[in-house]
Amino acid sequence: QKIKGITEINIHDLGDPHSHNIRFSQKAYYTFFSLPDDAVNCDSIRIYLSSYVIPAIDYSYNLTSKKKTFIRQEQVKNFAPGNYKTIVSQVKSRDGEWVPINIVYNKNTYRADGAHPLLLETYSWYGSDVEPFFNNSLISLLDRGFAYAYVYARGGLAKGSGWWKAGRRLKRNNTFFDVVDVAQWLVDKKYTSKEKLTATGASAGGTNIGAMVNLRPDLFKAVIADVPWLDVITDMKDPSIPLVTSEYEEEGDPNIESEYNYMLTWSPYDNIKKANYPAILATCGWFDTNVPFYHAAKWVAKVRDNNEANSPTLLICNTAAGHFGTTDRIEQLKIAATKYAFLIEQVK
Repeated sequence: QKIKGITEINIHDLGDPHSHNIRFSQKAYYTFFSLPDDAVNCDSIRIYLSSYVIPAIDYSYNLTSKKKTFIRQEQVKNFAPGNYKTIVSQVKSRDGEWVPINIVYNKNTYRADGAHPLLLETYSWYGSDVEPFFNNSLISLLDRGFAYAYVYARGGLAKGSGWWKAGRRLKRNNTFFDVVDVAQWLVDKKYTSKEKLTATGASAGGTNIGAMVNLRPDLFKAVIADVPWLDVITDMKDPSIPLVTSEYEEEGDPNIESEYNYMLTWSPYDNIKKANYPAILATCGWFDTNVPFYHAAKWVAKVRDNNEANSPTLLICNTAAGHFGTTDRIEQLKIAATKYAFLIEQVK
């Protein structure tokens, strides 16, 4: 279960009306558990835990004694967890809702003085979010003076099923407003500045990126939209496209006039306007069947036609990848390096 954006494992004994949570010392972390083959008679479970600054750890947890036993941890060379700080907070959005946020940075390279860059990540669709897990590539960005922030906007499940329902169908704009309001808060509190604020999102998170730069093109210096879903109206009006009709419960039914008109208010492709857009890097996969490559291609072309700033609008199409990118580890690292190089170049 999620409590204000933090994952907790809650243990219920069928013979006992009370329950208890398994608690960890990390401020923001991702965890899940697995059962042994003889699950009915077992007295312990296996727990996997990871955080922004803690490489993956495996524990055994005894359900009777409530004790955790360390088993093993992923080894990462030249990494010192004590160099990093994680902040878990909540930000008040424009309608009074408190939006959970995680912030992490290297204490030796970053200061919250408004002069340092920050990468904000967003998703919060389908009752889902990006979990706080250890990512070597992100650590390399933090070591270069960036902070990283993740926003648990409405549309995710950070505060229960009501949080998800408050960001879908006729309430979809809440997701975009939440992320924009948190981004403005990060600037106001001098975690960064408009000249140093960057953002990234993948798939439906890329939808957020497209909507955000339409709402506040002035707020971001650079953004990355990975395999983004952007031409919402065209897709939603074509029920022959696989999965589209199943999306009606999330985005709305275009055959209902009020829901169609509401989608028009936020569809990223349909709301591009003449503006000073931030630097944009969009990626797509030639074999992507979830979000076809032409979503990013059409968006980039239309932004270029409307961008009144000198900022670059770039497209990278991987002709050997699908929605989830390449499985080649070296290629994954090259792609991550390209994205981070783009961000570093824009905020230098």
